[in-house]
Amino acid sequence: SPKRVEIVRHVRRRPNLSIAALARALGRDYKRVHSDVRVLQSAGLLEQGKSGLRAPYAGVEAQLSFSK
Repeated sequence: SPKRVEIVRHVRRRPNLSIAALARALGRDYKRVHSDVRVLQSAGLLEQGKSGLRAPYAGVEAQLSFSK
């Protein structure tokens, strides 16, 4: 979703934020950002360590395929 892409971009530019600080920076509700961060972590797009959130890569390439 566009909101999740925005999260990844923001974390890439400003690593080591907490989820609460990220929600404030994006002007979004904490619960929704927390939920989005968990989904992004499950997909391997974000990592969370002691110092906060990180997006440890320079880019992501995706391939979609649709079956009938």
